[in-house]
Amino acid sequence: SEWGVYYVDAKTGEATQFTQDHNNPKSIGDQFSRSVIVDIHDRIWIGTRTSLELFNPQEKSFTHYPTKTEVLCIMENPDGKLILGCHDGRYMFDPENGGKLDKLPGNGYTQSVIRDRQGIVWTSSLRGLQQFNPNHNKFNIYRHFGTHIGDIVEDINHELWIAVKDQEIGTTVIRLSQSLGRVYDYPTS
Repeated sequence: SEWGVYYVDAKTGEATQFTQDHNNPKSIGDQFSRSVIVDIHDRIWIGTRTSLELFNPQEKSFTHYPTKTEVLCIMENPDGKLILGCHDGRYMFDPENGGKLDKLPGNGYTQSVIRDRQGIVWTSSLRGLQQFNPNHNKFNIYRHFGTHIGDIVEDINHELWIAVKDQEIGTTVIRLSQSLGRVYDYPTS
């Protein structure tokens, strides 16, 4: 949202808007929120243009973890660390280690990050679809789907779906089979 964060209490249905207040250090650190995740400890993390925010619903307050880059997406690792997809690449954030932020290999705008059911990490960017290779600690890049990859989701059949925007063909949704050898194209226009 461009106007802070809206929190809806599931028990009461009451909605509260939280906006940046420069006179209150416990208010959200940036007016523009881009992503949100609830981790395995029921902590609410919000990505903004300049920080990762930890929201405390009981106190209605925020703890700020500056990133100096826009946090576009957030994914939790099985070890509890968060992978942040940012305007300038990917970062590993460790909430249990004082909020340590480490840059991951590769550069560039990262719009979406998921871990599939096999444990493989996939990211989307302006450079293409990327698959993390833990043996080499780097990302393999698949450009034959185009370079502007939007969201990535995995369906109940363990197949990945990616949204692609291309100047020549427009916007399309592509389903990848279990191997990258088969591709099914579903144009949206």
